[in-house]
Amino acid sequence: MTSELKKEMMIAQECAHAAGAVLRDYYERGFTVQHKQDQSPVTDADHASERAILSRIKEEFSYSIVAEESGRHTCEGSDYTWFVDPLDGTRGFVRKTGDFSVVIGLVYQRTPILGVVYIPLTDEMIFAQRGTGAFLQKGTQTPIRLHVSRTNNPNEMKAVVSNIHVRPSDASALERMGIQGRITSGSTAKRVCLVARGECDLYVNTGPLTSEWDTCAPEVILQEAGGTITDIDGAPFRYCQENVSRVRGVFGTNGAIHEQLVRSMDAASLL
Repeated sequence: MTSELKKEMMIAQECAHAAGAVLRDYYERGFTVQHKQDQSPVTDADHASERAILSRIKEEFSYSIVAEESGRHTCEGSDYTWFVDPLDGTRGFVRKTGDFSVVIGLVYQRTPILGVVYIPLTDEMIFAQRGTGAFLQKGTQTPIRLHVSRTNNPNEMKAVVSNIHVRPSDASALERMGIQGRITSGSTAKRVCLVARGECDLYVNTGPLTSEWDTCAPEVILQEAGGTITDIDGAPFRYCQENVSRVRGVFGTNGAIHEQLVRSMDAASLL
């Protein structure tokens, strides 16, 4: 890891560990659930995790912060912006599936440069910095470098899908691409990271509810593992937008035939 972002990576991982401990505590002893305007669930664990992350980040840096639960969605004031999802996979958390994570990413001049995804229940830290590779550390073990799969035949490819609900348009997209194999996971960041780990070959989300804090860290991780991530039209993501939602979905692959799959999906006629 280059020295330029050594402190940022260290603090991001420490924040993720601290937030993960908060989430494990709530997961074991219970939590309250409310619903946002879009009817997605939010718990007191989400808020407590975010407080743990933001309090430490603010002690160490004067960077801008875009965090899911705080309502702060601006990158003004700094070339650097933290993107924080304190509990990615709240539905899985509420349903006790175990599929949730802490997601922290860093953008420089609107380009993601660092990402951390921490999975509390398995104590797995997945992290990457632009230009240095993507890594997985299990507990205190030595980190191992991640590489995407090399599968380039749609008939042999596996997609990761939600373990709670597969959107009909997602199923249609997979059918159009000729993807038959599937594995399941309950967190957007975890799904992208499964592609980065080579455990599957692609992830498609045709819906508009994913946001910049969901994709920032996983984008760096997947790209550094050799993969490609865009919206479902094949366009690269932009950050620090007035509308933080990924209105044209998320499409992450091992990169082998990404553009071919985008054409096969034909998102313009899909939605």
